[in-house]
Amino acid sequence: MVQLVRTEPPAEMTAEWVEKQTARFLANRELRVWNEVFLKKALLQMSSYKCCYSEIRLQEEGKIMEVEHFLPKSIYPNQVLDWNNLLPSSRHCNNAKLERDPNKFQIVHPINDNPREHFYMLDYMLFGRTVKGRNAVIVLKLNDEEQLVEPRRKVGLAVRAEIYKQYEQIIKMSADGFTSDEELKISSSLENLMSQGQVKEPYSATIATVLLDDPHFLFIKNFLLGNDLWSEDLQLLEQKLTLVRLDTAP
Repeated sequence: MVQLVRTEPPAEMTAEWVEKQTARFLANRELRVWNEVFLKKALLQMSSYKCCYSEIRLQEEGKIMEVEHFLPKSIYPNQVLDWNNLLPSSRHCNNAKLERDPNKFQIVHPINDNPREHFYMLDYMLFGRTVKGRNAVIVLKLNDEEQLVEPRRKVGLAVRAEIYKQYEQIIKMSADGFTSDEELKISSSLENLMSQGQVKEPYSATIATVLLDDPHFLFIKNFLLGNDLWSEDLQLLEQKLTLVRLDTAP
């Protein structure tokens, strides 16, 4: 999970529209008044098309996006179309949370809370370091092996394999000396890998954590620094990675 920034509601969600649709819902709780294309599109854009909890990419490979009411609509029906109460969620996370009331059973809010303060990652599993974090892991089933842990592990191992490949290339080429083309290739390859861990990318917290925690990344960074190849772009990418990485200890 990474911290999101709440965007402005879509233009179609005027005060009059919200009032009318909320009244319809209050009269008939079976109406899915939130099931509007413009509303879902705005939520997806807010999260870069990721689930606000699990970071899986939505609207692809059958990963359906559902409108999540952080405060359950069954308990807080008047907030069924409160923009500040709506989030983009995967079906897995939405079904897991169900009607649990965060006012009674607190969990991490992807916008109001910084997930880095509430979670740490160990072997691709998430653990809570606070009550909110521990509750979120349980309520949202964030350590579901098949749905979430295995995809994180797959992504993380791919990152480790790629960073080690780049490390081996440096070791191999060091024996023969580097050409300018080879040096640029190394920095370009690292930049591409670091870009995968940026906040808009799926599993960005996992990728950033794995990458910055890998000793081979530090080796490559020091090599680039020593050869005046550590650019401002790379520095900025690293700074952004640190904003989403999770600690690997309580």
